[in-house]
Amino acid sequence: MKILVRSKRDADAVNAVLKRFAEVSHWRVESLGGLRGEKLIQEVQSRIEPFTIVLLGREEADIYPLVKPLEDETPFTAVLQARTKRVRNSTVEMIHSVLTRGRAVIRLKTKWNKSYLLSGAPKGKTIDLPVEPYYDTFFLYSRGAERLLETLGLTGNPGLLLALKGPRGLHYIFSGDKLIGRVDFSTPNYMIKPRAEKYSDTIAKTSIEELIGENTSILEILESNAIELIQEAYNRVKPRKVIVPVSGGKDSSAALLLASKALDPGTITAIYVDTGIDFPENKEAAERIASKAGVDLVEVYAGVDKGLMDGFPLPTPENRWCTGRKLEALRKTIEKVEPSGRVLIIVGDRDSESEKRSRRPLVRIDNGLPYPAVSPLRLWSGAHVMGYLWMRGGLVNSLYSLGFYRTGCYLCFSLRSWELRIMIEEGIVSRIINSRPSHKPLFDRFLSLKSGAPVEER
Repeated sequence: MKILVRSKRDADAVNAVLKRFAEVSHWRVESLGGLRGEKLIQEVQSRIEPFTIVLLGREEADIYPLVKPLEDETPFTAVLQARTKRVRNSTVEMIHSVLTRGRAVIRLKTKWNKSYLLSGAPKGKTIDLPVEPYYDTFFLYSRGAERLLETLGLTGNPGLLLALKGPRGLHYIFSGDKLIGRVDFSTPNYMIKPRAEKYSDTIAKTSIEELIGENTSILEILESNAIELIQEAYNRVKPRKVIVPVSGGKDSSAALLLASKALDPGTITAIYVDTGIDFPENKEAAERIASKAGVDLVEVYAGVDKGLMDGFPLPTPENRWCTGRKLEALRKTIEKVEPSGRVLIIVGDRDSESEKRSRRPLVRIDNGLPYPAVSPLRLWSGAHVMGYLWMRGGLVNSLYSLGFYRTGCYLCFSLRSWELRIMIEEGIVSRIINSRPSHKPLFDRFLSLKSGAPVEER
């Protein structure tokens, strides 16, 4: 992962940013030797490769439009301009802001050529996605795609829809290269349908098989880069055991597959922490992915449901006691698996999940666990993760086919009203209550909260 700048003094300025901001500390900076004009273009062409940001100053305004098309010739690249005449004239914060945007460009740029082309390709038509640091793309398919079309007043089976998750619950929905609508999922009340604006009736149908066919080389580049990051972290930490916490969601599933390809599966233990209010589909997905990866899976119970039945309040962003229980269960299990504490944790954190996660260093001591952790999926979009899992055997949690963006707990404050509506309409809530009758009062409290009614906590 590298950043190309025109001169050594520009490189010194960018290196100061890498020292200050941990999330970019693993990037390296290269000077283009102070070249200008045609020679500068030729030098960029010779050095650009996947996972490269080219950063030019405003004094290269005549060169910038000639270099910018290189984004389309090499995947996972971004060509950007600083806000000042020279890069070195920018403040540390200004340079950091541009680099943050560059990482978003690498993750989000998408084209269309009978299917979606992820992260840059010389062919196809560019899809006009709003590119911002904490936006994310993912696919809607099967019943989830049909449900979204119904929300826009359309019908039919579109195969795959590309969704861009924007700010405050706003989603941009694309079919092919066309923006067909926007849907606002921000309402906390699951009884209110999301607001939707339809822009087009045109549906360009594609399939998972066509997506994989068009993106195999792209996904293999991502895989190779992630494997390299895992191996570097492993050689640096020299652990006795590698731990991959698996939730049954797409990100941890991809992290486990990557770990098993990067390292001897015999050195890896996957740990599934059942909070007691996990979707049943999560455990099934965790077991399938561990079997596919050929690694041991340890399952442990965290007792969040017991806490709720004992009178604990429903968790909120301000009171995430549930996370504390989950981390404690994970920590105790790691201690049993490897009492020496010499472990490396591989996690599925991605930049687009939140600003907090995007600011973490690639290799770090986890905030909740006293062990080094590496995040090999940091530059992946949700669309990359889904495509990778499909390419490696279709090991995707079945909840995603219904329209879920994330999986986790069925009483989680992070569940969107859209997902809760799906849970009710698809009979998921009924099935859980039938199998766990003691959870009905918990659901009643949760549904009251999600409908905007006051909740009486015991």
